[in-house]
Amino acid sequence: MFITEPLAIRKCLCELSYPFLGGSKMKRRITPQARNKRQLILKVATEVLAENGFQETTISQIARKANIAEGSIYDYFNNKEDLLFSIPEEQMENFLSTLHTHLHGMKDALPKLCKPIWCQLDFYENNQDNPRILLLDLWQNPKFNRSRAYRLIHQYSRIILEIIKKGKKEGEIRENVDPYDFRDLLTGNHRAFFDSRVYQGKVPEPRCGQRRSL
Repeated sequence: MFITEPLAIRKCLCELSYPFLGGSKMKRRITPQARNKRQLILKVATEVLAENGFQETTISQIARKANIAEGSIYDYFNNKEDLLFSIPEEQMENFLSTLHTHLHGMKDALPKLCKPIWCQLDFYENNQDNPRILLLDLWQNPKFNRSRAYRLIHQYSRIILEIIKKGKKEGEIRENVDPYDFRDLLTGNHRAFFDSRVYQGKVPEPRCGQRRSL
């Protein structure tokens, strides 16, 4: 089924098949009730962290806002840092799964490049707390680059790289375009989007130009 998809997407799907093998305590099959409670904790934690920042946020604040016992949070997460890292991990699992659905069956490289960019801009438009947490808390944490969430973010980068390389091979993208530079240009524009969201409160319109050879 996935033979025609880029290698990076297939690798990503393999990892997404085991979504609870990360650092949090939810490592095995869980009940729907436990899953719902975990989702509630992550949702409330995202709101509190975006408002107060990591250093000023406490587990007790999250528990009070979620209207649950403070100790129950430790049934799902080892500590506050584990909870912080679990937010982008969960979101990237959902994002990459959605992206694969959108990309499946698409053949041409340029529409396939437009799709992940649009998906990410749309995601952050509808998850406005995420850029603040990503910029102000996660990227500043030296342990984040060893987390599963970080690896999933880089899976997204590799997906874009695979699309660019395929586009060059099939003549849709000019031969003299460096795929790594092009990838960095696209992901760098995402960082500019984060900056505008967090520091200026502005959201650029996601646009995809007319198809042409790059």
